[in-house]
Amino acid sequence: MRWNGLRPVAADGTRLLGGNPPGRELRADHYAFALFLPGPELTLHAAIHPADGAERQMLFEALEVLRAHTDLLLPDRG
Repeated sequence: MRWNGLRPVAADGTRLLGGNPPGRELRADHYAFALFLPGPELTLHAAIHPADGAERQMLFEALEVLRAHTDLLLPDRG
């Protein structure tokens, strides 16, 4: 899948919630972060980070898997 000759690569991070006993609020235990190809849904990079991590930092750590001049990064708005 190409867009104007570039390969679109999506980036997304999400909170992973741990289970708690009934009556207690859930809190984020970790973040999962991934770079993937949106059409075929192929994962290029995936990592688990502590809950106090920042999604931008997770993205910076994953940038090395992108191809210079051929990949188009599509981050979400979160």
